[in-house]
Amino acid sequence: MIPSCINDIENNLTYDFKKNFISLTYSGSSGFLNPIRVKRGICTYTEKSLLAAKYGVAGLLIYNDGSTPERYPAASVRVHPDTTFPALSLSYQAGANLMNAAVNLITNACVRIIISTTKFPSPVGNICAHTVTGDATQTIVIGSHSDSVPAGPGINDDGSGSATNLALATNLARLFQSSSYLPYKYRVKSCWWSAEEVGLVGSDYHVSQANHSTTEGEHFSDYLVNLNYDMLGSSSFQIGIYDGNSANFSTTPSKAIPSSIRLTHLFRDWFIRQNLPYNISELGGGSDYASFLAAGIVISGLNAGVNDVKTKEQRDYYDRMLGQGKGGIAAMTYNPCYYNFCDSLANINLLVHYKLTQVAAYLLEYLGRHDDLRPYLYPQSEIQQLERLLLHKSTRKYNAQTEFYKKTDL
Repeated sequence: MIPSCINDIENNLTYDFKKNFISLTYSGSSGFLNPIRVKRGICTYTEKSLLAAKYGVAGLLIYNDGSTPERYPAASVRVHPDTTFPALSLSYQAGANLMNAAVNLITNACVRIIISTTKFPSPVGNICAHTVTGDATQTIVIGSHSDSVPAGPGINDDGSGSATNLALATNLARLFQSSSYLPYKYRVKSCWWSAEEVGLVGSDYHVSQANHSTTEGEHFSDYLVNLNYDMLGSSSFQIGIYDGNSANFSTTPSKAIPSSIRLTHLFRDWFIRQNLPYNISELGGGSDYASFLAAGIVISGLNAGVNDVKTKEQRDYYDRMLGQGKGGIAAMTYNPCYYNFCDSLANINLLVHYKLTQVAAYLLEYLGRHDDLRPYLYPQSEIQQLERLLLHKSTRKYNAQTEFYKKTDL
């Protein structure tokens, strides 16, 4: 309950999703008299909470904007995991009433927030396996996430990427048993991250642990690159390559940028040589690569699209390149079963999944056979040049959590 008053008339807001308020995931606990009120807008909830922390607020009330019927109830979303002050999500009506009273100079408005929270450890079920050969201090990390949302079985999201990851690992193990196939000089680690859907929890935990590890091959400085495969079988699809150029240059560690761009070009050139269509896909932070990028590790990867709508021009382009009738459906989202019960085997485009698995195998082989990956992936002259160009780089660091929620909590 939130005790509130306007002109000394008390009105207790009860905990109610549709009518009044709910607590935001990762809210801190305490009791304060003077919280701030913020309307939902173009900043994400995570960004709002970070700004609130910057200015030392006592508490945060974010109310919905009422722009559509769906935006009247309190929104069930998250603030930043490090939030220490109480943070609540209010319905449009509850928030508007308080805001109108607060801006009216002749009105006396008050709110008191008392929240008690308990933090407790939760198991993280990451699964990682690595080759028994190769330099452990030079490791190629291949990742996909093993969890799905409660609404559906998650065969595309991310059973498809997990299957590709498994295919690469098992085929590499088989090939390494052959005397005619020389092992790589680098170690390859295949990982299936847990709890991606609730904020990159598994991969973020892994990188955090690697940052403090003293075991050879387990420190994140031993990781050369992270290749991320998430949703590779979307039914109306794009053939998407992560765009290293779309990384936020002002917040992303400079050392990760040049070769994240370089790997985009390697993927692209394979599709061109194979006479296959492709799209460049913006790095929106919505998958586990963000945890590695935040640590300054080069990343790349593939996806077959999520919520964007396929245009007629795109459908025609894919039809020309793949064959008539194989280009997907115009005016349909790439993955119409995203976060839905129909994300089943019937939701998988087998041709697209096969081609994306092929190019993933190509890139692994290319990197595995490279003579000297570390200077190739971390070219000091390019990194230093970029740092000189970004002398006025933002002091705000790339934050995987902020990037993850950027497109989902506006």
